Amino acid sequence: MEMMRYECAATAMITEEGRPLAAGCICRKTVAEEVRKELEKLKEYKVRSKDPYGLDMELAERMGGLAHDTVICCGCSLHVSEAGYPEGVTSGGVIGDPAEKPESSDEDIIDLSENFYMYTEPGGPGLAANAFGDTVRQALLEMKAVPMQQMDGDTFQKICRKYGISVALLVYDGTGKDRQAKLLKLDLNGAAEYTCQDNSTT
Repeated sequence: MEMMRYECAATAMITEEGRPLAAGCICRKTVAEEVRKELEKLKEYKVRSKDPYGLDMELAERMGGLAHDTVICCGCSLHVSEAGYPEGVTSGGVIGDPAEKPESSDEDIIDLSENFYMYTEPGGPGLAANAFGDTVRQALLEMKAVPMQQMDGDTFQKICRKYGISVALLVYDGTGKDRQAKLLKLDLNGAAEYTCQDNSTT
């Protein structure tokens, strides 16, 4: 099976600044361990901008360091508790091809290569998966109907299977009212949720 060549390497952590962060990549199975080690280095990530646009651009640029011909897509969700955004404004979530120039999310279907497509909307979440673009869009719209806090590995896997998806990465905006650093992954090892709580709220 073609998708056996791919894996989602993912992790969740509290950074050295004390910020919850979750990150993951869809990559070739042969480099998954190496990619996981690279993701662990995000523990040193330091926030420079708390502006919604600036925060996302910073994250995207940092994820650009993972650009590699065996990495299809990567995503990161970061919680900045003191950002103080007004109701409805969210940030701290990026997903895409790390080799591409970062840009703001529009309603967009993107061909990531190797039979993977991504669909994003402003405010997130964004989904990358091994399905045609419109299928990825339909799956994401169904996922968006589930409240962020209720989206778990089982629910994620159930929706993915409905659309014939076997490898996927779902990334949420981690900053804003009632937000948390959160992403979900699915590969042949099954589905898993990666989330981290702010120490000050536990």
